[in-house]
Amino acid sequence: MAILDLELERGSHIVQIYEGFSEQKQVILPFFREGLRNGEHCLLVANSASYDDWCLEFQAYGIDVSREVESGALKMVTGPQFRGAGKFNSVIQARETFGMIQDELQAFRGIRIAGDADWGLHPVVSAGDVCHWEATANLVFEGEQVRAICQYDRERYSSEMIHGVLRTHRSVVYRGHHYRCNPTFEGARILENEPYLNGSSADDRTLEEALGRLTS
Repeated sequence: MAILDLELERGSHIVQIYEGFSEQKQVILPFFREGLRNGEHCLLVANSASYDDWCLEFQAYGIDVSREVESGALKMVTGPQFRGAGKFNSVIQARETFGMIQDELQAFRGIRIAGDADWGLHPVVSAGDVCHWEATANLVFEGEQVRAICQYDRERYSSEMIHGVLRTHRSVVYRGHHYRCNPTFEGARILENEPYLNGSSADDRTLEEALGRLTS
């Protein structure tokens, strides 16, 4: 398995559009191991089906899962635990995420957050609401000792949703490459004109064109 080491600046909020668990692992494993070695708190949002798989992968990669979990340095939650109960609201989610960051920074040098967007499927969160959350998250993480990687499965999520996350992340990991300049990014414009630009009518062709601009 190829490993992709990312050098992310403080306040980074990037997206990985992945195809299969192996692509997730090539990003998350080195990302978290570096964070734990640096005395940072690492939060993984995983779907319930992959929770045990992640524990095995971390252990095989040299991370002492029991020790790190017991110390509070490593925490794994499911999507429903991350998003909470009730109808999803990006403003409430931003407030709760910011509070969590401030709490963890009392004990750790920094925070690393990564995970699958499975939380948006059960129950379903609209592509427009996901788009607004991701745009808002840029403000939550900006200037904080935080590095965050959102992961979206190219096969499981709609073209509309994938296009929305391209619009809200400044840099993108796709097929083993980190593209630091994403030409589709317009996060600030979305927030300035909400809710009119929250949604996306992108079809497969529109998404492929956006990915083509990214990789060209």
